[in-house]
Amino acid sequence: MKLYRSFLFIILSCSFFCNYAIAGKYTGNSYLISAEEKQKKTADELKQQFRMFSSYIRSGYTGYRITYRTTDGSGQQITASGALFIPDSGRSFPLLNYNHGTIFPSKESTAPSYLQTGFELMIGKLFASAGYIVAMPDYAGYGAAKNSSHPYGAYHVIAVNCADMLYAVKEFCASHSIGLSGKNFFSGWSEGAAVALATVKKLQDDQGSIQATASVLNDGPYY
Repeated sequence: MKLYRSFLFIILSCSFFCNYAIAGKYTGNSYLISAEEKQKKTADELKQQFRMFSSYIRSGYTGYRITYRTTDGSGQQITASGALFIPDSGRSFPLLNYNHGTIFPSKESTAPSYLQTGFELMIGKLFASAGYIVAMPDYAGYGAAKNSSHPYGAYHVIAVNCADMLYAVKEFCASHSIGLSGKNFFSGWSEGAAVALATVKKLQDDQGSIQATASVLNDGPYY
């Protein structure tokens, strides 16, 4: 938790300031549809890129764009997407769900699954390098679901997209014998902070295998 808080504090204040070669379609799963490898970084490359965090970096990672089944605000099934980062060393990993802040329609191409640049995507990369599996959903209205309406402010609706991505991540890990430690962390900034809180509530209501170990929320419009 100290590492987690340190990363979030430093990145948010300064920015404003496995070798799992997996790709393809998945059948027989309830949620996961596909996973496409989009990015791979070694620990040495990350230490060069993020010098101020080099002492925390333990491994490289592989970044994927995954698609999965979820529903929109009217309950209709849609295909959504998100970014998934898998550390390249270790046997059992904690899971971090990080939810992004507001993305204006003109900036749709910065949604997590495009694996472009941005301080929030940096959080995913750094936590993966520190040994976390990181799931960053796009939400309805972005990525594979960009033709759907984004239910801004309806955090309980967006939470369904997030929870379903986590279920898809579990299926991905099970398909490739990637261990999950059972420790699940939730965070987000601005809109994403409220989404993270709603996701924790959704998972509690589901009474399933994914339950929150801890959450850190930043500047969210909570209600």
